Amino acid sequence: MTGKTPKRVSTGRRQRGTKNGKWAGGVCCVTDGYLQIRAGPLRGVYVHHLVAEAMIGRPLTKGEEVHHLNGDRLDPRPANLQVLTRAEHMALHRDEDDRVQHALEAVADDVDDAAEAEEIPF
Repeated sequence: MTGKTPKRVSTGRRQRGTKNGKWAGGVCCVTDGYLQIRAGPLRGVYVHHLVAEAMIGRPLTKGEEVHHLNGDRLDPRPANLQVLTRAEHMALHRDEDDRVQHALEAVADDVDDAAEAEEIPF
């Protein structure tokens, strides 16, 4: 042997768990933007659900959802989470969508008014 470390030969198999160089403790961000546990007995469970259940001291019921107060799906701090019924959660987001739509319409009106008054050169 020459004292050199032999090259690593790929077996074609993915390295799983702690053997994988990208191991992040078994938590990852899935395609829907939420943190999810990807290893162990809680595999597939959303982190914000676990935190909310710990906050309320019981498992979430079928009709309950967890709302992120600041809108950041990657922020599962207890201070950022609120347990709501599905109806409450939908109403909350509907109200938010209505406020955003109203604000966009107001901005569009302001731009139109400014363009008519030739304050904006376009």
